[in-house]
Amino acid sequence: MLMDSSAPNPMLFSPEAQSEFWGGMQPDFRAFIAHFEKKETFTYEFNELPELFIRMAHALPRVAQLPIDEKSQDILVKLIPLLVSMPFGTCIFAIHWLNHQAGESPIGWGTLCYLEATNITNNVADHQHYDLARQLVERISTIMRSRKAHGIHAQWPFKSK
Repeated sequence: MLMDSSAPNPMLFSPEAQSEFWGGMQPDFRAFIAHFEKKETFTYEFNELPELFIRMAHALPRVAQLPIDEKSQDILVKLIPLLVSMPFGTCIFAIHWLNHQAGESPIGWGTLCYLEATNITNNVADHQHYDLARQLVERISTIMRSRKAHGIHAQWPFKSK
């Protein structure tokens, strides 16, 4: 399965991988995601810039293997624009994938990105990535608010076993 491997997989963000991940979700929820993606004008699709998604697919497993410590903030800040440049559903998949790679850690890189974006949004209005951080927070907040309404009872964005 694509989500279980921390090895670089150039097809991690391909349309096929996205279909595999989202295919298990309820059709209404998939339509919900598609609705938001149709309104996006600031993201890139896999077929527009496949090299961007392939590079991300090589980089994220390396990020997921890094220790989480005080030095992580710089990496988290750099991940925010990359995640937001992806379509809504692909971004959510990437955050979920990063969390899934956390191993024994109770918190993963995906959740840490969300927390860093929340910190920027709430406390650093002049940050160079403020608007992108706000967008990431909105995306994740939208998913968290809607999951119950759509019958998704996972503990996402926190790592679940």
